[in-house]
Order: sequence, then C-alpha cells, then structure tokens
Amino acid sequence: MNLTFTPVKSDDEPYLLALRKATMTAHLEAMGKSPSDDDHMMRIWYCFEHAELILNEKNDVIGMVKSFVDGHTLEIIQLQISPHFQNQGFGRSVIEKLLEDSKILEVQLSVLKRNPARALYERLGFVIEHEGEDEYFMRLKR
Repeated sequence: MNLTFTPVKSDDEPYLLALRKATMTAHLEAMGKSPSDDDHMMRIWYCFEHAELILNEKNDVIGMVKSFVDGHTLEIIQLQISPHFQNQGFGRSVIEKLLEDSKILEVQLSVLKRNPARALYERLGFVIEHEGEDEYFMRLKR
C-alpha cells in the first residue's frame, strides 16, 4: 500500500476528535469508562508534536499515528484507523512503513485490553511484556 504521513496541525482538531471518538469510545466504555470530549482532547494533545495524519494513495485521510524513535526503539504512542478503512490492511501497512529502511531494533506500544487491534499486533510478532490495569504493553524485537 502506498501510504504517506503528514504532520497534524491544530486545524485538524475536529477530525482528530471525531476519529478518536469513533475508534476509542466503545473500547473505553467496555472497560467501564465514559470519556468526555475533554478526556479525548487530552489524549489528542498528548505528544501532539509526534502526530501525523495517514493518507492513502488517493490522498484520503484514513487515520492518525503518533510515534517517535528513541535510540533503537520505535515507540508507537497511538495508531487510529478510521472505521471506514479498518480491516483492509492499513494498520499493518502503517507499522510496516514505520519500520521501513530503519535501524530500529525494537518497537513498543500499548493497547487497551478490550481493543481487537491486539490481534493485529500479535500477528505482526508483538508479545505482551507486562500489563497495567487497562492495557497491555507489547514489544516487537527484530
């Protein structure tokens, strides 16, 4: 898949809020949490400087990813694919693109315990290193 990333701008806030609500609210509610718009905005603004919109080959915005490299470790902070584009291989393609042509040896991320994205991460070779109350912390070693 031919994906490109472009840095988010504050003008993208309405899209990011709608995306976060569409991709995360059900998982959070399944855990007994009722996130407000302010709660969602706090997560949107967390590491905002590392956020990029994901565009497909038609230049449609299909989601958002936040990641950064620290030494030889890639930290994937958030990966959200719009529901309209889920289950089409985009999540896998984003992770593969992040790893492309890099000297990254390890990748780490966390996933909510009730988020089905965990199955994708496991298929890609991520393993659970430890868990918190609401999430699994996973690592991929290359």
